[in-house]
Amino acid sequence: MADEGPALPRTGIALATLATLPSVSTVKAEVAKNPHQAPESLLNGVEGMSHMAELAKNGGADADEAARFFHTCAANDDTASAVRAVCLRHLWDIKGTEASASLNERLPERIVRTASKLNAQ
Repeated sequence: MADEGPALPRTGIALATLATLPSVSTVKAEVAKNPHQAPESLLNGVEGMSHMAELAKNGGADADEAARFFHTCAANDDTASAVRAVCLRHLWDIKGTEASASLNERLPERIVRTASKLNAQ
């Protein structure tokens, strides 16, 4: 099944988690301020993504909601590239790489390459 882009996440937790994902500009500003510490926005975003990954393990509607979340995250040009790659990896874990083929084609190569190097769940 080709990926035509799912609807945006519908649940409050998914929408709230999307809001915590760091933008490229936020991460750059935090790194410039303190290059010796992981950016706080990145840590917060990863924590939220872990909750969505756990939700996906429930299957059914929860997995579908998590897939919508991870698709939206991976497709967002404003989100930090490393976060997008992790989201893409989670999307593949839920739906498979073929299900997101059209998204994979639209993403920058570096994001797809990084996602492919991450361990499957």
